[in-house]
Amino acid sequence: MLARERLFDRLSFLDLSDDQKRVKKNNDRVYDSIYRHLHGLFNTLRGTVPVDPDYGIPDLSMGPGSSQVHGSDLIAQVMLETLHRYEQRLIKPQVEVSLNGADNLSIRFVIKATIELLNETREVNFAGTILANGSFVLDNND
Repeated sequence: MLARERLFDRLSFLDLSDDQKRVKKNNDRVYDSIYRHLHGLFNTLRGTVPVDPDYGIPDLSMGPGSSQVHGSDLIAQVMLETLHRYEQRLIKPQVEVSLNGADNLSIRFVIKATIELLNETREVNFAGTILANGSFVLDNND
């Protein structure tokens, strides 16, 4: 059985008072846990985690001095492969990537998937921007 929340998130929840626990719904906890994990996963450079050299994303920097230009299809494929391997709570994830029309130096992405919550499923979207330096900024999850 796959845990719905990461260990850190489960331990953090134990520190909350009873009133705070009642306010925090299970659905939101799972979504928030995935959101935090995606932020960390996509902002970890592949090869920098000694226990798993495949964890993270390859260098996607696009600014001056960058040796590569990455196509949106390649970026989407890398993100999707990473999701399948390291975020298995997302069911049938899809990744859409497009140039940001506002500045042409960043790339917008949307991750669409389903998550399983107790006896039901919920459609979720995680959107954000890949900056020219290769870092990922997720939109607020509120």
